[in-house]
Amino acid sequence: MISSVDLPIIANIIEASEEQPYLGLIMELDLTEISQLIVDSELAFTQSKEAQKGIAVGELSESLLDAFVRLAELLDEGQNIKILAPIIKREIFYRLLMSEQGTRLHQIATAGSHSHQIA
Repeated sequence: MISSVDLPIIANIIEASEEQPYLGLIMELDLTEISQLIVDSELAFTQSKEAQKGIAVGELSESLLDAFVRLAELLDEGQNIKILAPIIKREIFYRLLMSEQGTRLHQIATAGSHSHQIA
């Protein structure tokens, strides 16, 4: 889920067990980092009314899940957090840009877009 506005969210967890627990993560979007990734990668995005929503939900790819897991596992490796966390966060932002939410994230990060003005 990507949100460009601060909204109260209520969710119901339908499936969770001791063997397969539910884990929720929140990560703030670093718009400066995302904008730099857009420039560095020379990604091209098209404008979309769908991308202007204040909040949207998408599928989580295995590669994106893997990056989030590696970021969470750094909590057990205190000495590595300072160096590895920024690298993994950059990877997460890049993978989000490459996902179905990429156009939306691009509009959030780009000054002057409707979503950016809402944020």
